[in-house]
Amino acid sequence: MYGATDSDPLKPTATGFPVSYSTSTTYTTTTTTDTSSYTPPPPPQPKPIVEWSTGLCDCFSDCGNCCITLWCPCITFGRLAEIVDRGSSSCGASGALYTLVCCVTCCACLYSCFYRSKMRRQHGLKGNGCTDCLIHCCCEPCALCQEYRELQNRGFDMIIGWHGNVEQRSRGVAMTAVTAPSVEQGMNRVRVMSLPPTSQGAQPPHNHPAAAAFPVAYNTKPLPETEWSTGLCDCFSNFKNCCITCWCPCITFGQIAEVVDKGATSCGASGALYTLISCLLGCGCIYSCAYRTKMRQQYKLKGTPCLDFLTHCCCEACALCQEYRELQNRGFDMLIGWEGNVERGKEGVAMVPTAPALQPMTR
Repeated sequence: MYGATDSDPLKPTATGFPVSYSTSTTYTTTTTTDTSSYTPPPPPQPKPIVEWSTGLCDCFSDCGNCCITLWCPCITFGRLAEIVDRGSSSCGASGALYTLVCCVTCCACLYSCFYRSKMRRQHGLKGNGCTDCLIHCCCEPCALCQEYRELQNRGFDMIIGWHGNVEQRSRGVAMTAVTAPSVEQGMNRVRVMSLPPTSQGAQPPHNHPAAAAFPVAYNTKPLPETEWSTGLCDCFSNFKNCCITCWCPCITFGQIAEVVDKGATSCGASGALYTLISCLLGCGCIYSCAYRTKMRQQYKLKGTPCLDFLTHCCCEACALCQEYRELQNRGFDMLIGWEGNVERGKEGVAMVPTAPALQPMTR
């Protein structure tokens, strides 16, 4: 009789009372409770809409930019487009396209108003698509000047372009890391602007440089400007380039533009735009002088935007030859373009560790 008893310990003993299996009930309750208590994460909060840092009619607060925009709005627009596009388009290409649209349709505002809308969305500025179009149609120069000042107030150096600002930021961060431990009194050379931590949702003032797309490091003492390595009239020091520039200036300009734009535009595209503007307007210097200014800012060369424009207008070929020689003297191989120079630099760095070790001298 005892042998027939089931010795399985997991099977409950028959007691004559109903048994409730708390194990399954617990599982079901726990699962139901977890499902009912789940709440999806809240959607991201939109950026607060802020006012423009300057008014539409405050053009004379930056008289230099006001004059450039009145005489050559393509230059101001090109600089704006490069920053707003975050380097995916160059100042020269955007300015040339702006000029082409203006010549063909006589209404470049149809093109520029889209960049105002794009800039508003990036920085959370007040306005809408309809007002953007009306502002550019009614007063194109005022609109461009306002957008230019807005980006300046947000910490951008408009002359050196997007890639120049990124490099400037990188150098500033590196300098801060080196000089971070301690600064003796009287030797404070680097000052990094920062804001105290704010509560969630709070934003720094829209006209503060720290409100830019990336942190900006400022040197209290700007770098000194240097002289050009060759003179404006030293064209025959590179006779081959002089001949090419006299017969086909689009080739020399395309090579210069590719290096100055750090590969954002190609030699062929820049040269073709230069030729197109020269054929339509008979004045390619309007396009090329912007690259002289950009190049000066990158390498801290002496000059002003006004002198750049006059130099290109009075002697376009000499100006292009001087810029070509300057880049050559700074180590660029102008024939292989920006990407070729970058690859050559990487190969040079890679070759350093592979130098053979010196063997001990033996008899």
